[in-house]
Amino acid sequence: MRRLGAIDPSSAGARGLGLVALVAALTVLSFAGGGYGGVALGAATALIWLLLAALALTGSLEPMAVRSGALAAAACLAGLAAFTALSLGWASDDGAGFVDVVRVGGYLGVFVLVSLFVRPGEAGSVLSAIAIVGVGVAAAAIASRLLDLGPGDAGLAAAQPAASGRLSYPIGYWNGLGAIGAMTVPLLIWLASRVDARWTARASLAAVPLALLAIYMTSSRGAMLAALVSASVVIALGREGRRAFLALLVGVVAALPAIVAASLGEGILTSPGTGVGTVELVVLASLAVPTALAFAAGPRLLRFAADRDRGRVEIRGRHVLVVGLVAGLAVVLAAGPSALVGDFREGSGSERIASGAGIFSTSGSGRAQFWDAAADAFAEEPARGIGAGGYASYWSRNGTLSTPVRNAHSEPLELAAELGAPGLLLFAGFFAIAIACGIRRIRGPDRDVATAALALLIAGLIGVCVDWTWDLPAVVVPILIAAALLVGPALARPGRPEAEAETRPRRGSGARTVAGPIPVLTLVAAAVAFAWAGGVLMITSAALDSSEEALRRGDLPRAAAKARSAAAVEPWASEPWVQLASVEFAAGNSEAARIAIAAAIERAPDDFRNWVLAAEIAAKAGRSQASGIYTLRALELAPELFGRAVFTDT
Repeated sequence: MRRLGAIDPSSAGARGLGLVALVAALTVLSFAGGGYGGVALGAATALIWLLLAALALTGSLEPMAVRSGALAAAACLAGLAAFTALSLGWASDDGAGFVDVVRVGGYLGVFVLVSLFVRPGEAGSVLSAIAIVGVGVAAAAIASRLLDLGPGDAGLAAAQPAASGRLSYPIGYWNGLGAIGAMTVPLLIWLASRVDARWTARASLAAVPLALLAIYMTSSRGAMLAALVSASVVIALGREGRRAFLALLVGVVAALPAIVAASLGEGILTSPGTGVGTVELVVLASLAVPTALAFAAGPRLLRFAADRDRGRVEIRGRHVLVVGLVAGLAVVLAAGPSALVGDFREGSGSERIASGAGIFSTSGSGRAQFWDAAADAFAEEPARGIGAGGYASYWSRNGTLSTPVRNAHSEPLELAAELGAPGLLLFAGFFAIAIACGIRRIRGPDRDVATAALALLIAGLIGVCVDWTWDLPAVVVPILIAAALLVGPALARPGRPEAEAETRPRRGSGARTVAGPIPVLTLVAAAVAFAWAGGVLMITSAALDSSEEALRRGDLPRAAAKARSAAAVEPWASEPWVQLASVEFAAGNSEAARIAIAAAIERAPDDFRNWVLAAEIAAKAGRSQASGIYTLRALELAPELFGRAVFTDT
């Protein structure tokens, strides 16, 4: 008997509310800078674990079967979170490492929630909700550039003028926005290929050109590659491969006029926030007219293809492979091999980001150098890594470019550097389990839905492997949801024997029962730990944001008070002490500034920026000898970066 106050996750109302909450949560994360900031990340992590604790304590965690794959994948994420926390014992910056702990903890919470509470037959609805969010984000991004709606990329243009042409709003990072578009494309062509949902198919087909245009305007080659590969998965493995192929083809043809117009239109790909003019309206019309035609006539073409003899024009995996190879070869020939290599290796000594150069830009991103540094760090500490959050300091000390970065632009390589072989194996194990389960699921009763989930997972994984999108919850949460759908019970059809096996484990079914006091207490204990960690990060980040705002206004007493509050909440982090030192320095309190920066150096001794600020404080106090010593230490910690004391996430 269900206990008083328990929530029935299987009820129609709960399912509908859950889908609405999913759309709302992903939308909020997307418009909160992708969830990258400490306030958004901490709040999201705390909320997800408080929700899990509430469901467990109210008796909503009914006795149910959890597949072995789900348990193994959750164990990998839990192990990754635990080892990240353990690495703080030898990390050089506990504050940066703590952020990683909160992030992985939040991701674990999302995966556990979806694995436990999404019921058989609900996977399609969940994937449709993700597609809705992806289309909404793409529409908002394009509207910000063509209709000047919202803040757009004005902030990015001010901070990084060379990147101002790359569409980034609302995520705040062009490759992050491109990754969301790349994950949306396979979902849309899957929905467009469905023969049992006419109006959904129409709307999805009409949305494909919108997603493709958004990807193009980000100038993200990785997103283009991820979209192509994931779409090929849907075409090659789904039952309606021909319809999916034609849906993609119709979407590409419908997007081409707008892509051409945006490329030729002056200012579209180079100058955000210039207002709505003739050029913007032409691009908008070039998108709207073909999209309307796709909505009206596209389904007829798809139905015509479905009614023809399948034996004549059967789309098979080898056909998709040939098409993919030809498309890849066309890109190489159009851009030139050296141009593609240049996207990964920058040899001038500093990173260059082309403004509005487009997909075929020859500018380099320096990824090869970032990856080389991560590999070197792994070679130095293969067993345990250099510690969570330590890549930025390692790059400053050993990097070959005068480009300050926080991330290795590849999560597997960054984990290898910071957490050694254990972190890399846990990360790889999670995705290997999800992909293996997905391959098995495409042979099951809901093959097309499983194929769409697998395609989403692969699209996201490509981005995570070649960029730092792992740090953007708005990008990673859909990946985690897809993984949970593939390893959990959601892809079994209700009313069938395999669905019964999901809730009533049978011998040899590969499922385990999770119920009773032990799993509930374990879940609650994890919830307490991660909710506390998320709350600490949220409160600290909010206090630091308030301090910085007060400092800009010239309200130095409030700025100092907020910095002290942040230091009291998160005493192991250096950032609050750096902020306090900056405020005291601005107020002319040299001794207070010296004490604060000394505390920051104690907590993050390898961060060269702390030594730069210490040198400035000492110089102003007339301590020239100490200033010289601090300057030499900063130069030792950042021989290529000295003089550029502000990191940029590029």
